[in-house]
Amino acid sequence: MTKKVVLFGTGQDLYKCIGVLREQGIEHYCFTDNNSSKWGTLLDGKKIIPPTELIRIDCQIVITTSNYKMQIQNQLNAMGLGDRVLDFSSVFRKYIDRKSSEYQVSKAKVHKQKCVLVDAFTGSGWDGDAQYACIIASCLDKRGYNTYVYAKESLIKYSEDIEKLIGRYEQRREAYWETVLPIIRDMEQRLPFVLIANSLDYVMVAAYVLKQRYPDLVRIISVIHNDSYMLYERQVQWQNEIEKYICISARIRKNLEDEWKIPPNKLYYRVNPCIIEMEGLVEFNPVSEWQGPVRIGWGGRLYSAQKRADLLPELIEKLEEKKIDYQLEIAGDGPCYAMIETYIQQNDLKERVHLLGRLEPGSMKDFLQRQQVYINISEWEGCCLAMLEAMKCGAVPVVTDVSGTEELIIDGQTGFKAGIGEIEQIANKIAYLASHLEKRKIMSRHAREMVEECCELNQYIDFIEELIK
Repeated sequence: MTKKVVLFGTGQDLYKCIGVLREQGIEHYCFTDNNSSKWGTLLDGKKIIPPTELIRIDCQIVITTSNYKMQIQNQLNAMGLGDRVLDFSSVFRKYIDRKSSEYQVSKAKVHKQKCVLVDAFTGSGWDGDAQYACIIASCLDKRGYNTYVYAKESLIKYSEDIEKLIGRYEQRREAYWETVLPIIRDMEQRLPFVLIANSLDYVMVAAYVLKQRYPDLVRIISVIHNDSYMLYERQVQWQNEIEKYICISARIRKNLEDEWKIPPNKLYYRVNPCIIEMEGLVEFNPVSEWQGPVRIGWGGRLYSAQKRADLLPELIEKLEEKKIDYQLEIAGDGPCYAMIETYIQQNDLKERVHLLGRLEPGSMKDFLQRQQVYINISEWEGCCLAMLEAMKCGAVPVVTDVSGTEELIIDGQTGFKAGIGEIEQIANKIAYLASHLEKRKIMSRHAREMVEECCELNQYIDFIEELIK
């Protein structure tokens, strides 16, 4: 490759790109990023430049971030640089196919009983996708299936009955194949198997390698947890290897069939189960006990990407402007934590707004049961597990109109929806609930009933059983 290679984006996906490119003899020249605070600094010993400087460099551009790939592509198109983009997904696929063809099976073991393998390798270890994976594996184990969970070392600790199912593996960010290899070696001992893939990455790639050699002994079911371009693109890229798709919202299923042309006979739709422990949930209190500040809860990663936690100060400002009597508890951590903490301190809001940090899973039920309103201002979602748990605990959801809300949020009955980024709308809905106690109580009950009807865990496991059979 004669042209210089510039990597666009310095987020969490960067080091995977660096490692895969380097293994193929492709060394990057520098980085670029839309975050101006990074310009002129060094990363990996190389400079981060403004995107405007790309015009002066004879280069090919690799977009490293998955969350904002389309936005960056449009940005480069507007700059007249769209034809310089080197598609990393195709480079990555060629890399995997080459490594797969070189792989030598060691001592594969074929069992009489089919194994069910579950992917919990995504995220930081505290994500809803990982919790989903572990609970599904545990339920299948209790029904007599031979189940096993693949996870990173950072996965949170679970109860003993779930821990016995989990294998933790080191993720080497710049050594992709070295991360995948131990998973392949383990899978060799668990043939035949069905993989429930919660991301199309390390664990799915390991299953793909073995599927090339044992096509009748490996089946892959992909669970699509988010309504994002990046995820749709990956589903299409691997569609020949995937037998079935579980779409967790009707919108996701429709998009895959209509826009991405996935065969409809591969697509199955089911809303996520509510996986919170139901034992000990309090009964509904009389309206007289709902007097005082409206209690608002946020539970999730404090990221600007997807979750839009960077908009929380704006929401707080709107609540103050409307003179709402409120108490806001924010559970979670991430890059936006310090910014929100500073805002609270500078505006003397520590009596109203409480940053709780990351809560242990066992503490989430107590947190949610304290809330009367649950907020989610995400830019995109699949079917947010925290929202389901909050509704089950009786909190009225006030959320952006993302995927997964159309099935469960009936506006004015089981919650309220607002447009993406419409913080004023969110604040107005909270103001309404704060001043209408009887309506808030009725909506609280309807929210719980909706989740009980649509998101019952045992019914969901029945659905999974039918697919893996």
